[in-house]
Amino acid sequence: MELCVSMGIASIMLAAGALYLPAWEDRQQLDNAVQELFINLQRAKAEAVNRGVNCAVSFTETGYMVYLDQTTNYRRETGEELLAQVSWNSYRTIHIDKSENEKGVTFTKNSVAQPTVAFDSTGLAVTVNNVPGNGTIYLKNRADRKCRIVVSGGGRVRIEG
Repeated sequence: MELCVSMGIASIMLAAGALYLPAWEDRQQLDNAVQELFINLQRAKAEAVNRGVNCAVSFTETGYMVYLDQTTNYRRETGEELLAQVSWNSYRTIHIDKSENEKGVTFTKNSVAQPTVAFDSTGLAVTVNNVPGNGTIYLKNRADRKCRIVVSGGGRVRIEG
């Protein structure tokens, strides 16, 4: 009898916990995507300073790539080292949020229409034509939880939301 009661209570607790699993996964996916992007932006800045060459991050609808931009044209050319490539598909519930800003990524677009920010050898954020690289990346999950990653022209990267 006691075993049956214990099993019943455990079943109810498991069922209740299962209801919260998708919400937890959505939160975790967004947190992981934001942290990975933050780390990759910081890495781009560090690589630019350490190697003395621009390091760029270019965004597409499906993800982004981090590369050494030795030609300083803000797009990846053959032979330029790719440091990271991330697909939003790695995070099943995450995508660019265009509800707060119709672009979703506010950096100036390069010649192949990819919003791009680069860090120069001093760690400053720059974009096409060496304009200060102020910009924001807006992300959200399927539960509509939102987060922004902001880059200042001074090269500071921060997470908001």
